[in-house]
Amino acid sequence: MISGVSHGNGFKGAVAYVTDKEDARVLDLRGVFSERTAATEMRAVAAQSERVQKPVYHRWFRVAEGENLTDAQWLSVVDKAEQALGLDGHQRVVVRHGDDHVHVVWNRVNPETYKAQKVSHDFAKCEQVCRQAEIDYGLQAVPGHHSWKQAGAEQAPAARQATPGEQRHEDRTGREPFARIVADVAADAFKAAQSWGDLADRLQRGGLTLQPYRQVSLAG
Repeated sequence: MISGVSHGNGFKGAVAYVTDKEDARVLDLRGVFSERTAATEMRAVAAQSERVQKPVYHRWFRVAEGENLTDAQWLSVVDKAEQALGLDGHQRVVVRHGDDHVHVVWNRVNPETYKAQKVSHDFAKCEQVCRQAEIDYGLQAVPGHHSWKQAGAEQAPAARQATPGEQRHEDRTGREPFARIVADVAADAFKAAQSWGDLADRLQRGGLTLQPYRQVSLAG
């Protein structure tokens, strides 16, 4: 199982993206009356926070081709990710697309306190949820930063520390800096890959694409 973050243009764009697909099926709504009113209701709650800049948190989870989870199993995965991210009780829209993946649109602003939840280290936290789901449901194992637990290692590999600029970005937006996510994914892929093709596959599972580098000479 793999997971990633989708970037959209606010609640309207995110909710429309996950619900307007032909094979979309709503699995759960929390804190909203319907999928049609969800974006408006989420914006109303987010507007109560004076400091939040990006209240939308849109994440997806996907199993390998040929694998399938029940609705209850998908919701269990979402609930565990939600707990890990500290988004318990927040407004959410959970939508299943076909057999292999689900999307979740959360409002980072708590509907009771109107404080925005920081989703620090979200990549690592959700990767760990995916690894546990693979064990719980007998899914294909995807090597990652937290595979050390399954392998019986005594401790996790050291994570790259955030730079001051990255930390300021995380404090301001509540999101883990993109550069740190890329660094973690690339490090795991390069360590585990057995060939260039294998490396490309591992990077793709983490949302990255490997492309050949071409140097152009301007000499006469």
